Amino acid sequence: MKASGVDQSLLDEIGEVLTWPAGPEEIRRAMKLVPDEVVQLITAAGTPDECRAKVREYVEAGSTCPILYPLGDDVPAMIDAFADGKF
Repeated sequence: MKASGVDQSLLDEIGEVLTWPAGPEEIRRAMKLVPDEVVQLITAAGTPDECRAKVREYVEAGSTCPILYPLGDDVPAMIDAFADGKF
């Protein structure tokens, strides 16, 4: 989040709750602190077109190795969305 410009005070607040290794309760408490705007800023979520557009933003901003990690159950859909290597 820091590299994406999220305010340090929010990072500090989350860091007070989210320790390593984080358990389920710490994760739930930290999740409540992260505004939707930050989630949209640092993730590629939505339709395949929206996800490709977000990854393209990361690449255009200098990311040389975006890591695609599906959080849903439909892993083949994520693979298919990026299979051609064109963001």
